[in-house]
Amino acid sequence: MWIVDRETLQFLVVNQATIDKYGYSKKEFLNMNLSDIRVDGEVTNGMKLNEMFDSRKEGAFYDMGNSRHKRKNGSFIYVHVYFQYIQFNGRSAVLGFLINENEKVLADIRNDNLNETIRRQKERLEDILFTADAVIWATRADTNELIYTNSACYKIYGYTPEEMMNDKSLFFNSIHPDDKEHFYDSMHKMLTTGSSESEFRVFHKDGTIRYLQGTAHLKKGDVDEFDICSGITVDITELRTAEADLVKKANEISAQNETLKEIAWIHSHKVRSEIATILGLIQLFKYNDSTDEENMTILEGIKKASTNLDAITREINEKAQPLRHLK
Repeated sequence: MWIVDRETLQFLVVNQATIDKYGYSKKEFLNMNLSDIRVDGEVTNGMKLNEMFDSRKEGAFYDMGNSRHKRKNGSFIYVHVYFQYIQFNGRSAVLGFLINENEKVLADIRNDNLNETIRRQKERLEDILFTADAVIWATRADTNELIYTNSACYKIYGYTPEEMMNDKSLFFNSIHPDDKEHFYDSMHKMLTTGSSESEFRVFHKDGTIRYLQGTAHLKKGDVDEFDICSGITVDITELRTAEADLVKKANEISAQNETLKEIAWIHSHKVRSEIATILGLIQLFKYNDSTDEENMTILEGIKKASTNLDAITREINEKAQPLRHLK
């Protein structure tokens, strides 16, 4: 408690509690004014001390609110001040009652700082999740209600987070019919073992099919809280498409290899056989006696072998036709 002159704000009376709390002696206090214990430049409710005192009516009891004051050792203390105008020894004075609010105010400040830190961290996390290509999600385990998803769901499913959270059927209806049983089995495994992995297809809003791979985990809630399922889902459509292309290419190469084997067999058996026949007949041809009757038989044999060789060549060309696009 203190009493100060209304005009000069000089301390006229201070009790022992005030002396103990601020660290000044009674003599020091009586040589000080109220402004000496307040932090420079600080005001209350937008007004300086004199302005505030001048704006109040006589006889009323006022709540000045929390103020930050300076102790003798240089530290600060937060106090809640109530005041009333009085007459003291014939002088217009202000009677002040102080309640130590230091611990409460400091606790509030720490709490505000903590909340601000949490808010900034949440904003940074949201920024990270916003730019992520994977869908980050969380649902209630008991109702499958979607309680969080990041914006990547729009890219993968074609629906905004708000649409997905407002209508949980959007996700389940998007699952490919052939993959629903597998997906539900993975959900059951997650609920019974605590985690699961799955791969399934969904229909994007635009009708295209997406291949997805997901990992899910179960977090048990406390007594008054529900269990939460959370996880991450990534789009592996490009990977599966590339794999399918590789399989297709491998099948094409395998078929081409079979064709090459057939061509090689024809060459090593049919072609070489006819060529050997022709070469053998040529060896029998009597060049020194072109009128020899056996020459005609030899020429007929050469003609027949040549005709067969021509047919074999056409067969090879037909089989090689699919290979002509290869570079």
